[in-house]
Amino acid sequence: MGLFSFMFKVGLGAYAYDWWTRRRLQEQSSEPSANSKHCRWPDLDEVTKTFSDSAKEATNAAHENFPKFINRARELYRQQAECGTIRYPNYYIDSADATKSVIQVEVPGIKRDNLTLSIPDADEAVLRVSSTPVKVREGCERGLDAFIKLPGGVDVNGKISAKLEDGVLKIEVPKVVEKKRVVEVK
Repeated sequence: MGLFSFMFKVGLGAYAYDWWTRRRLQEQSSEPSANSKHCRWPDLDEVTKTFSDSAKEATNAAHENFPKFINRARELYRQQAECGTIRYPNYYIDSADATKSVIQVEVPGIKRDNLTLSIPDADEAVLRVSSTPVKVREGCERGLDAFIKLPGGVDVNGKISAKLEDGVLKIEVPKVVEKKRVVEVK
């Protein structure tokens, strides 16, 4: 059952109950009072038309205001995206090279001097990329605090290099080089 048909049935039921109650009160009183009104059962077509017109008006208002609502929601989302701490930045890991893994992290609006790279626990091979919050505009600061799981086989104790270009942080992590051992057979 749709919302409007439910509202129609509830409204019609309330009207019918009111009519029935007034009718019984009139029948019970021996003489008609000056305050009593004659209640008539409404024409069902009239009630349906009134309800239908109200539903059409509400639907039209919703269709007219929906683009405004969507535009306002987009604006609020954009403002929210400008402010606050980025916890899940877009990043890409390329492990195709045999000697290193390259991680590219999008850090828009963050300057090189504010960025910090660290590996909190060498056993877990997780890279923390963070920055100090920077004021974007009045009442709005933007920062970065993200953890990125490094791919297997990287040397977290090796020389890690990072370079920031056009809002993209490029991090190179060396891979563990395994030396092949030759075992002599006797």
